Amino acid sequence: MDTPTVNQDIFRFYDLPAELREQILKNLLLSKAVFIDPGDTKQPYVDSKILRINRQIYEQGLALLHQKNTFRFAGVFTIRDWVISQTTLPSRKEIRNIILHASIRVIMTQDPSEDGQRRLNWLNEANFPHLERLTLAFQNPIPLNQTKRQEFVQRISSVNIKKGLKELKIVGLEPRLKRMVLEGLKDWTA
Repeated sequence: MDTPTVNQDIFRFYDLPAELREQILKNLLLSKAVFIDPGDTKQPYVDSKILRINRQIYEQGLALLHQKNTFRFAGVFTIRDWVISQTTLPSRKEIRNIILHASIRVIMTQDPSEDGQRRLNWLNEANFPHLERLTLAFQNPIPLNQTKRQEFVQRISSVNIKKGLKELKIVGLEPRLKRMVLEGLKDWTA
């Protein structure tokens, strides 16, 4: 009786123990930060080719990618554009950690009309219901007098975001303005 020959060149991923498969996915899909900046090709990225193997790996890996990584967005319009491009990925709503680089100049030059305010509502529109940690990294500091500081805080605090963040960090602001912003955003961490 002939015994079937096994092709030794085929690697059977699902023959590995589940813990080992998960570790392989973590090694491939987890990074200190996933950079979302369409104009910067030099930033490190996550090699997600393994997600193309089959549906099971895609679903398991994509959930891991979104839940365990920190996503760094290059600006308020970048997050909006990325969300629009990812509308078919329900797992993007599983994102837990975001660092958003926001330009003070962009925020302060937005039209205060309803349309301008809607454009500032980037996190609400993005709909990250499981968001736990948010860092707002402000760039392009410009001098703001007391009136402009209050306007800046009002614009930032008017953004509707899911309440209950575990951690909210503000970086890139002078200490007095940072305290004002944190006071204005205290409802976000309630």
